[in-house]
Amino acid sequence: GQHSKLTLLKFINHADETQVHIAKHVLKTVCSDVSNILVNFLAADLMMSVENPSTFTPEVRVKILGKLSEDTRGPLMKLHNCLNGKTIEDFLTNIEASAEVCGFMLKKGDKKRERQALFLHRQALMEQLKETEDPALVLHLTSVLLFQGSTHCMLHAPGRCVPHVIGTLCGRIPVVSLTPPDGLHQG
Repeated sequence: GQHSKLTLLKFINHADETQVHIAKHVLKTVCSDVSNILVNFLAADLMMSVENPSTFTPEVRVKILGKLSEDTRGPLMKLHNCLNGKTIEDFLTNIEASAEVCGFMLKKGDKKRERQALFLHRQALMEQLKETEDPALVLHLTSVLLFQGSTHCMLHAPGRCVPHVIGTLCGRIPVVSLTPPDGLHQG
C-alpha cells in the first residue's frame, strides 16, 4: 500500500512545480508516518514510545534519534532529513537502511496485495465522499477516485494540485465518465 503511494509520481505527467508539491505532500504525510513508525519502534527501548506515532513532530523525532547509538542514529537521521526534501527518491534510498537498523526487512510489493490496497483505498475514499458536504473536498475526492480508476494507481495529493489532476484526467477519460460514482447521487 505505502509503496504504491510512493511510486505514484512515475505515473503523473504534470508540470515540475506540481510534481514538487505532490512530492512534498507525500514526504510530509505518508513518508513522515513511515519514519515515525520506525522511530517509535526504537523509542520503545528508551521507554519513549507513544500510542500514536503520527503525533510525532520533527522535533520529537530528532530528540529520540539523538538518544540512539550512532550506528542506529545515522541512517534514521538521513531518513529524517529526506522528509524536508523535494523528491521521494532520497526517501526510498534511505528507507531500506533505516528499516534494516530497526531489524525489519522490506518485502518487494506483490500484485495481489497491491490490488487489495487499491480496492481498500478506493472504498475508504468512497466512504469519505459519502460523508462529506464540503464542495472542495467532494471535488478533491472525486478527482482522486477518477485518477485511481484511470491509472490503477493511488494518488495522495494536496488540494492545491486538484486542478492539475483534473487536467490530467481530461485527457485520459471520456467526458461521459465524469459523473458521480454509483451510490453517490443526491436524491
